[in-house]
Amino acid sequence: MIISRRILTPMLGKSDLVLTRAKSMQEIMTKHGAKSRVAKIVAGDMAGSIHLTGSYENMQSGCDSFNEMSNDPSRISLMKEREADPGGHLIGPEVFRTIYGNISPDHKVIMMREYQLSRSNLSEAVKVFPDIDTLLKNEDASFMAVIPVVATNMDRLIACYYFPDMSSMGEQVDRVGMSEEMQNIVLKASSSGNLISSRVLLTV
Repeated sequence: MIISRRILTPMLGKSDLVLTRAKSMQEIMTKHGAKSRVAKIVAGDMAGSIHLTGSYENMQSGCDSFNEMSNDPSRISLMKEREADPGGHLIGPEVFRTIYGNISPDHKVIMMREYQLSRSNLSEAVKVFPDIDTLLKNEDASFMAVIPVVATNMDRLIACYYFPDMSSMGEQVDRVGMSEEMQNIVLKASSSGNLISSRVLLTV
């Protein structure tokens, strides 16, 4: 699966405008075949920014969708509006591919943990993922990992933990995330790469 990502950081006083435009872009992306999500980064790295993603079956589907959107009058109008009255800073679109698991549209909260690692260590890093799935099999949670295809930083792996809501995330982090079993997995993973940032996203 291919995932496009845009991160929008609003200027002071422009948060509502940026969110409105992100939701408009979400509708356009959905119209052209994407499964799209708008979320606010509520804690951690880039807190306060808006996270807009679109997922596609493969790279060709994503590129075909991009071509269609480029000619869509609604997107053209939205881009002109943004240029005439900027609301903030945009990063992306960047492109990632899943290396484990899938997106979980029914879960509203995502905890992302971003690792820096050499691609030569990737095969070793993914060995711990089935152990994470085993710990989560009886939980209302899901796990996915992605790596960049087109992005500023190519030496990254992003681990995504999905939860139904903030309260559930807190309870599961206390009970499962801090358990000896999970901490052993984290310790094993640390030999493959360095954890450099994390963030919590809330779907809006």
